[in-house]
Amino acid sequence: MQEAVGQLRREGQLVADEDLRFLSPARYRHLNRLGRYSFLPAQETGETGLRPLRPA
Repeated sequence: MQEAVGQLRREGQLVADEDLRFLSPARYRHLNRLGRYSFLPAQETGETGLRPLRPA
């Protein structure tokens, strides 16, 4: 989430620090905190190891 917020800020979006305290991936039903995850083979990720949030 930190990288997503950073990208939004680099793109000129206003992201207030005080609003970040309300963000948590644990609030979404599709996230399983107690189980195992399986992911598809890695996509092109570039230098950061993260895939882009939006198509370039």
